[in-house]
Amino acid sequence: MTGSEVRRRLEASDRPVIVDLWAPWCGPCRATAPIIEELQHKFSGTVDVWKVNTDTEPDIAASLGVRGIPTFIAFRRGQELTRLVGAQSRSRLTSLFEQAASGRAAAARLSTQDRVLRTAAGAALGLMAWQTGTGILYVVALLALVSGYYDLFPLSRRSPSA
Repeated sequence: MTGSEVRRRLEASDRPVIVDLWAPWCGPCRATAPIIEELQHKFSGTVDVWKVNTDTEPDIAASLGVRGIPTFIAFRRGQELTRLVGAQSRSRLTSLFEQAASGRAAAARLSTQDRVLRTAAGAALGLMAWQTGTGILYVVALLALVSGYYDLFPLSRRSPSA
């Protein structure tokens, strides 16, 4: 099966689909496999799971823009809702299945570390603006500070689709 065939099948699917891209040699893939199987049974009839071995189907992985495994991509009516890369906790994978079932992608949230970094950058820029009297630095500092609090610049470009 080619990447374009997978896209056509995703668009034609009546149910949401989670594509699980993995490889037999991948430790994190083997670690998450039992959780995926359990959730596949729990969401049976609601969400389909397509497992793609990236060793035997590299074209499919490339067509989906996969750069690391395991990668889990939720689709609804051919549209990507969200993707998770790397080993994931049971709660994150459950959330992925719930998002697929509902058809809505969860809003990307900043981690505490990202909030601290944005706030620190805003404070440093504010100090530089004060010392140099540069107006544009005040604006950039304010944007950095506000974006750390309000998630102005989301981590994901994917928009929710119904």
